[in-house]
Amino acid sequence: RLAAGTHTFRVECVDFNGNMARLAGSFRSEPPALASPPKAVPAGTFHVDPDAGATIRPDGIAAAISYEPGAVFSPVDISVARLDEPDATGITMEPHGVPLDGGFTFRMKAPADHSKTGAYTRSGQSWTFLSRATPDSAGMTTIELHRFLGDIALLEDPIPPSIFGVSVRGSTQKPSIFFRFRDNLSGVEYKEVKVYIDGIVVIPEIDGEHRRATAQPPSPLAKGSHRLTIHVSDRMGNRAEVERSIHVR
Repeated sequence: RLAAGTHTFRVECVDFNGNMARLAGSFRSEPPALASPPKAVPAGTFHVDPDAGATIRPDGIAAAISYEPGAVFSPVDISVARLDEPDATGITMEPHGVPLDGGFTFRMKAPADHSKTGAYTRSGQSWTFLSRATPDSAGMTTIELHRFLGDIALLEDPIPPSIFGVSVRGSTQKPSIFFRFRDNLSGVEYKEVKVYIDGIVVIPEIDGEHRRATAQPPSPLAKGSHRLTIHVSDRMGNRAEVERSIHVR
């Protein structure tokens, strides 16, 4: 913590071309207020102080929440409840979107068949994949949350991603291949987006933001027909495949 008094700060930002912007200023830090009695919070809510750590086991929820000093940037009261959604095992925590520092560790009971189960968080409308569910000998899986406060859940993802919009442009010996992809939950594993021509690997260029990829054979193809194969896998190991014919004149 800063000592009481006036402090100065300086911020410098440099872009890739070496251009620099600077900002300087000052602020005053006041001495801490006298300690007040502990704040009364409703059932299902716990108080997190940046200077303390604890393990919380909310009533009616098969989960333990642990945190060390420095888990959050500033004190916060967190409301906890069981996540009441079909096909989801987890907890909901509010307020959503609170930035975390060290973050929280959760231990939750994983389903018996966890081969396609992953840990997810949600502070907005959609789920974000965190990790695969890897239960220990007691059947408990550990989940780390380090960015923003939100919901935590174990969700099953047995559905493979989709490959669509496949097109081959040009009938020359080095045609350009375009395709798009999407996944319903865990998200596409980009290193598992693979393209083959006649069984030979062609390294694609992947645009993850727009969920699309392009590829071109590194050397000219012989005239005639060739087999194009595209593989895409998601983070839970579900795989999709499409095949097309390429004709080179």
